[in-house]
Amino acid sequence: LLIYSRKVQSPRFGEITHFTMADTRTSEFAGTMYTKKVTEDLFSQYYPTLSCYDSLKIEYLRTEESGLGYGRAFINLAKIQSRKEGCNGRVHLDASRVYTPRRPPHIFYRKCGFTSIYQDRIKYIDECIRKHKQLHWSMADNLPMYLPLKKENTCKVSFYSKILSYINKLKKLSQ
Repeated sequence: LLIYSRKVQSPRFGEITHFTMADTRTSEFAGTMYTKKVTEDLFSQYYPTLSCYDSLKIEYLRTEESGLGYGRAFINLAKIQSRKEGCNGRVHLDASRVYTPRRPPHIFYRKCGFTSIYQDRIKYIDECIRKHKQLHWSMADNLPMYLPLKKENTCKVSFYSKILSYINKLKKLSQ
């Protein structure tokens, strides 16, 4: 695979890194991916943590054909890019059926190791994988997903702990 990247200004996403992939065996276009370094805040839907953090967001990923390893290659590239941009391996995205309504990417992302704070939907996706079923359209709307970090780098925190911490910070600021 041959991968070309460049920084571009996108009207929709702002400054992004645009990756283009070609298959060197067939000399054909394989796909494209847009990524962007973002700072997520305390109430992020991605990594459960009590602090702000930088993460690489995959804004758009599209391959010409599925099942040839192009998508996984892009995911691996995003992991590398995340480290290069100082995001410590954090990669997240919003899985959506907008671009592929007949074949939502949620199952693919789950097979690549992505998870979500919405565990009921993750369990449903896992069941679809086990039973080789398609996702029902009602479960294929936007789903915030992220690649978990190694256990020593993650902090599992309940929603109430996040709120309590936020309230305490507000109290300190108001004093």
